[in-house]
Amino acid sequence: MAVKMTPSVRIDVSGARGESQADILRRTGQFGVLPTDSDEEAVGKLNADAAQSAGFAEEFSGPAYATVAEGEAATATGHFFRVPIAGTNPVEYKRYERTAGGSVVAASLATTAALGAPNGAALIGLPQGGTVAGAIGWVTPQMFLPAGVVTTDDWWPLVKAAFAFANALKRTGATANIFHPGCAVVIPGGRYLLASIDGELAIECDVIDQGGSFVVPSDYVGTVFRVGSATPGQIVAEAKISLPELTRVTGVIPSGSIGLKLMNLYSSTVMMRRIEYFDKPFAARPTGFGCAYNTIHLGQSSSGNVMFDAEPQDGGWFNANTIIGSNWYLSGNRIPGKRFVRLDGSDGHEVYGNLFIGLAMEGGGAEFAIEGRNAINNVFLRPYMETGQAGIAVTVAGPTLTHAAHDLSVGEMVTFLATSLPGGMVDTQPFFVVATPTADTFQVSLDRDGDPITFTSSGMGVIYFQAMRCRWDGEDGMVTTGNALLHRAAPLISPIDHIQTGQALKNGEESVNLRFSENYSPSDIPAFRARNTFASDTISRVMFAAYPPNIDPQANPTLWKAGLSDRGLLFKNNDGTIAGRLWFDGGFIFYEPANAGITRTIAPSTRTLGGPLALGAANVPANGELAVTVTMAGIQVGDHPVLGWVDDLPTGISVQWVRVSAANTLKISFRNHTGAGIDLTGADFSALATVQYN
Repeated sequence: MAVKMTPSVRIDVSGARGESQADILRRTGQFGVLPTDSDEEAVGKLNADAAQSAGFAEEFSGPAYATVAEGEAATATGHFFRVPIAGTNPVEYKRYERTAGGSVVAASLATTAALGAPNGAALIGLPQGGTVAGAIGWVTPQMFLPAGVVTTDDWWPLVKAAFAFANALKRTGATANIFHPGCAVVIPGGRYLLASIDGELAIECDVIDQGGSFVVPSDYVGTVFRVGSATPGQIVAEAKISLPELTRVTGVIPSGSIGLKLMNLYSSTVMMRRIEYFDKPFAARPTGFGCAYNTIHLGQSSSGNVMFDAEPQDGGWFNANTIIGSNWYLSGNRIPGKRFVRLDGSDGHEVYGNLFIGLAMEGGGAEFAIEGRNAINNVFLRPYMETGQAGIAVTVAGPTLTHAAHDLSVGEMVTFLATSLPGGMVDTQPFFVVATPTADTFQVSLDRDGDPITFTSSGMGVIYFQAMRCRWDGEDGMVTTGNALLHRAAPLISPIDHIQTGQALKNGEESVNLRFSENYSPSDIPAFRARNTFASDTISRVMFAAYPPNIDPQANPTLWKAGLSDRGLLFKNNDGTIAGRLWFDGGFIFYEPANAGITRTIAPSTRTLGGPLALGAANVPANGELAVTVTMAGIQVGDHPVLGWVDDLPTGISVQWVRVSAANTLKISFRNHTGAGIDLTGADFSALATVQYN
């Protein structure tokens, strides 16, 4: 038998889970505890009784000897002695009974000092098995105050002790590397100055915040909250953690400081209130294992450099988490190194398949709003993104825009607003800087690699805004693909410029006003696939439809104007009847009006070669023929030309034939049916050329 108890200690813990030691003692009345006793008084009486019982037990157990052999040599048959258990601190003993056949182990005993220490009663065994510690549902930092003390100027030792106690009660799960919380730390409302903080606060238990606010010294540069196991290959699972507000004594941001660090954590819920004045308010650093399948609620923050930083370490991974965000603000103008979200899987596995919901990213301080590296299929659902920048005044003269020391670079995206827009400029439309002739001038195009636009007027009150940027890094073999912003919300002056480097691809956004898909597949698989499930030549059900402005697609789903079907491109009248359809077959375009079964072939397309054009020297001899050539840009061999004359041809002249004799060359043959020569020099004509389909 091996227990940690004294013969006189018995405690009944039947009742609701979550009762504290003091609650149990007040309810049962054991150890002289009265219903009116405070928590400190109740625990004090229990500890005092335990210490007294331990003293009796030590006396009853006999003297201590260094070894069993020494105890046997000095003890008579029927008497007891005890021997210290190697490696225990504080020291514990085994109790032996001396018999005629040798010594028999009777019990293991905790020392008086151990039982008499604060929370020493947790070592006391229970009749049902286990200990008082195992029956504790929650603890508070206040429970670790010395007897008679109700507050302190430095809460760090008490907070650290409360979490260490609760962490020690975690239970092994289905496998040896999975642990479940066995106790919760409750943080009552109030301000807790962690004046002597000397390292991260390990959290491997449940936490219940009731309105607490933790404050750390201005010069503390480490991590404050570390949630999850720091041991590679070991995880904390199914924890429920709500953490207090976290800030500093004064408003400084030490480099490298982290407010909340997530490590090896599975299937847990983490709720973090406001964090201020940390280099990285929220960070994920799983090591040798994963941080996955968690729901993480992140609070407000406006004082940081990288607001959410996921960077798995040494083979760790950050996958399939749901991150629900609050408001984040970064002041300034594109400060190097600042990010709202950074996803970097280059030191571990990929950062894969995380869902960010409702993040509010405001302010122009971020060099990149979101940066992904070795990040795959992460989705930002309904983010709100606003630069917060003031408009910058600019003057416009032809292709040149001027603002002193504009600090723009080629490739940047900008938008414009104006009291009166210059000719050719569209407000809130993204433009790209394509040239910076001087430090004070720049030129723009609608295409990132296009030619500068020459605006036809200068406008009035023109201002420009720099776009927020997302950087998707596919350099050095990094796999960065499929990251998407869905239904982004922002003012029209805040477009997002998605910059993809290296092999990064298919990263971008889909919003109410902008939807796109990039599909790169060796087998050319369509990005979207639809099929009519009932085969009929008369079925007109379309797979994709476009509606006019006055039709609500939900209220009137059948009143589309144009739709794409397996029967081709279909059109409808205003009353919903089929107006006709177009389709392509065998190298020809066909048209069927009114869905009536009558098929018409659409003629091949034509080139308009212009006119009027004038013939050069063209004197047709009497009763003879003359072939002339005319240069006509754009006409090609194989085209079928048709001529049109501006004035009547002279009587007796006919056109025998016309053909394209070479590229850009038309050849015309005339016949004179009269007995006198006829001069056609300068005759004006026009021409069309029918183009054959291949």
